[in-house]
Amino acid sequence: MVFAHLGWVAEVCIVTTCAGKVYKGKLSDGQAVAVKHIVSDGHVETFVREVTSLSHVKHPNLVALTGCCKHEDEYFLVYELCENGNLSEWLYSKSKERTLSWLQRIEIAIDCARGLWFLHTYPGGCIVHRDIKACPLFFFFLALQ
Repeated sequence: MVFAHLGWVAEVCIVTTCAGKVYKGKLSDGQAVAVKHIVSDGHVETFVREVTSLSHVKHPNLVALTGCCKHEDEYFLVYELCENGNLSEWLYSKSKERTLSWLQRIEIAIDCARGLWFLHTYPGGCIVHRDIKACPLFFFFLALQ
């Protein structure tokens, strides 16, 4: 799928949410990104809420919103790409390469708690995620060896 007007190419759908799909893609400069494609069918508030609340939030345990775009009745949110996939893929995988030790699971839980604590105590006002589950929790700089 090519969105030439946005300067990126969608390679594969990572996850489908109630507001739209999230694609793994590449920007014209070669940077790998995750792009949430929101179709306006009642989900414009999702786009506005995420842009206003997350565009200035930076924390090591949170994936950064790096850009956004509106084209006709479609909305796009551009996030850092988490190359290691989402937590659900690791917790429920039957593959030996994707097995998490108990220590790794505890570290992940602590990192998730740190990210949530940061959002809930954010100086610009409390940010509540409202959809915490294993699927949208993406691995970022996690060394899985």
